[in-house]
Amino acid sequence: TGNGMSLIYSRTAIDASRISISGDGTHIAWTEINTTRALEICDIRNLDNADCYSINTSGEFDTDATDIDLNYNASAVIVGSSGFNDDLGTAVLWRRSEIERNAWDRNLGDRFDYVDVGFTGKRVQISASGERVAVVANRNIDVAQNPAVRIYELQNNGSYEEVDIIISEYQMNGFAESIDWSSNGRYLVIGSPDPRFNNAKNQAPDYLTAGAVYVYDCSNNAPNNNSQCIQKGDTLLGDYAEEWFGWKVAINEGNTILISSLKYPQNNALGENRNGRVRVFNFSNGSWSPNGYEYIGADDYSAAGQNLDLNSSGNYGVFSVPFDNSEAFRSGTIHILAGSQVYE
Repeated sequence: TGNGMSLIYSRTAIDASRISISGDGTHIAWTEINTTRALEICDIRNLDNADCYSINTSGEFDTDATDIDLNYNASAVIVGSSGFNDDLGTAVLWRRSEIERNAWDRNLGDRFDYVDVGFTGKRVQISASGERVAVVANRNIDVAQNPAVRIYELQNNGSYEEVDIIISEYQMNGFAESIDWSSNGRYLVIGSPDPRFNNAKNQAPDYLTAGAVYVYDCSNNAPNNNSQCIQKGDTLLGDYAEEWFGWKVAINEGNTILISSLKYPQNNALGENRNGRVRVFNFSNGSWSPNGYEYIGADDYSAAGQNLDLNSSGNYGVFSVPFDNSEAFRSGTIHILAGSQVYE
């Protein structure tokens, strides 16, 4: 645990595939594997009597969920399932007008189905207000369109309409395998850690095989105009091929990002290194640059940065080192960044 952190709630007999916590810390949500009760939500405001309940998703999905995200006050939740309908994919949004367990209404939400790229719903994000969502569709074999991230916004008629899109320049594998959104739904950071397996008709250049991270300004809010998000600063690249730079990414309100490289340092004669590396980048004078903070896992396969996150101000960050050996063999650690300090 981190400094001053403790386990406050646990529940057994849960086969969770994806999990999310609301921005205000009052609710958690997860998806279960191989069940029609695929969406589970817990109100944890009263930790002595956490109120957990299920939303029956029968008919919405035919495969397991691939991602989930709660908004700030747990009034909206989006779930993606990229394997739906033979890998065309989908994402489904539920909303509620009041924070009561039985107030969830699928009719207040929406559904985001396949448009022209499969694996729709591979990754999903929702803004703090619940009025904007980002849906990744990144199957790299669809000739109609390159992998893309679509931005939808809630309209006055209660439906969500596409207002912005980010399209990969290349028909490459792994585009937007990790994404994160600023809480206001304006800035989106995209990690493409392993784009090796590309369509020969639109082959990505070799320098992208190190992994790439992109930041976009998606401030448009008018539907049906095919607006494309504007890239903020240059593309950030890894140091060498198959570094898996951009394995996980997180952004604050637009000027600080946290990035991990899972296959760091570079392979040696003994095989693959996965110590992992976590770095912080700041935006200044029109470009992104490292701020000097760097964490490298102490052991091969310690996997620093397997997961990470950053708060809205950028003053606090967290990342996991799941196979760290410092306490016991592969017991793992959680690291909390607070300004220039790291708590372990």
